[in-house]
Amino acid sequence: HHYMILLLQQAFPNIHPTEVKVFVDGLYSAKREPPKFKQYIRDFIVRTKEFSNLDNKELYAEEQAEAEALQRQQLLSVPGMAPPE
Repeated sequence: HHYMILLLQQAFPNIHPTEVKVFVDGLYSAKREPPKFKQYIRDFIVRTKEFSNLDNKELYAEEQAEAEALQRQQLLSVPGMAPPE
């Protein structure tokens, strides 16, 4: 825990040490809740401001794929709604 805080503080000197501690504490508290864990990581990445707008698509790829699959299932449940393959 302490090592992770030190590592992140060295890697991201632009982020206040208190924020890094809160982030690491949040990761440990959400370690058994994958959606919450991912959200902590996303929030931290946004705070670092060390990525471009093009990079953030990968942050939500899993949720996007699930939404597309759900939409496809809904279309398939209504005869004639799904486009022909």
